[in-house]
Amino acid sequence: MRRPYASSNMNAKQSNKSKIKILRVITRLNIGGPAKQIETLTHVLEEESFDQLIVYGKCDEGEMQISLSVFSEKSEFFFLNTLGRRINFVKDLKSIFRLIRIVREYKPDIVHTHLSKAGALGRIAVFLSMHQCKLVHSFHGHVLSGYFSNVANMIYVFIEKILARNTDVLIAMGESLKKQLLGMNIGVSKQYAVSFPAVMTPARSDLQSKRSVNNTAGKVQVLWVGRAVHIKRLDRLIEVAEILNIQCFENFYITVIGDGPELVKMKELSTLKSLPISFVGFQTAVDVFLQNSDIFLMTSDSEGTPVSIIEAQLAGIPVVATDVGSIRELIVHGKTGFLTSGDAEEISNYLSRLIHEPNLRLAMGADAIKYANSQFSIDVFQRFYRKLYLTLAERD
Repeated sequence: MRRPYASSNMNAKQSNKSKIKILRVITRLNIGGPAKQIETLTHVLEEESFDQLIVYGKCDEGEMQISLSVFSEKSEFFFLNTLGRRINFVKDLKSIFRLIRIVREYKPDIVHTHLSKAGALGRIAVFLSMHQCKLVHSFHGHVLSGYFSNVANMIYVFIEKILARNTDVLIAMGESLKKQLLGMNIGVSKQYAVSFPAVMTPARSDLQSKRSVNNTAGKVQVLWVGRAVHIKRLDRLIEVAEILNIQCFENFYITVIGDGPELVKMKELSTLKSLPISFVGFQTAVDVFLQNSDIFLMTSDSEGTPVSIIEAQLAGIPVVATDVGSIRELIVHGKTGFLTSGDAEEISNYLSRLIHEPNLRLAMGADAIKYANSQFSIDVFQRFYRKLYLTLAERD
């Protein structure tokens, strides 16, 4: 059973000074890459050298929180009900004061913040607490372009610049993201470390033919996973499906996983155009869909380092994705998938080729498994963070 954090736990915690105490602060544990990475961290660092307390906030409306049961049983949790993604000065101020209290009680060796909101409030709380510890912040992608207005982006960049000055280590999920952040003068190069996510889901052991979860056996299954928000470009997916309907009529089927504000509109548009797309909403068992898919598609205008692409490759699925963020660091163009521009015609041509050439799909799928296992393994991930935390805590 996962243990909730409480002040009564402090005497036992303080008595064992040999452990490195890590306080993690994350805006919310919604289903997605950042929460999955923290899940993995709780498992790979569950050895006796580390204690971990995870402070997390509320999910947005329409989001689903990841189950705490998937985390290591040795981790502790504290739900901060005033912490959320949206700006609310009263709640944000309350969050800072509560975080100050947690820092003073828990006395962490390292505070590691995840996502922009928690990164700001968590680091401010550490400064105000006067507690001496090391500060780490992870950029799991960034919200500094594509999500907010120009004025809001300028404010976020300004805040990140200030906070970076007193942060010991800034972690970027990819070299591309690091370059983008340095280009905005957020931190300096020597502060940065680059770490890719790791996925605990085991790779598929074979590439045998699969049964479709959509009862469309015989058709090539294309899978799209993400939030139905504009930046993920479901409208582009609709345009691609229209083109494919001409190029590959009745030979393919697209499954869309995810909820969001644009879902209803996209479903209506797909129905109006009689497209072979199934919108299945939010799903907890995405791995089941991965095991029953042939191609993974991403149509976003902006991404960080999407874990879903790593999961797709571990499942032996070639990826077709827009060349944004750190995606080019996740797939090998022409070998494990295809990088494209945002042009629907170009995306459709790559998909059409994979749909019509089953041997190419299988070969790329086999290469994808090998590549993902070599680049995004749990062992590499564990070594990186263990060395980072031991070094920061000045332990051997």
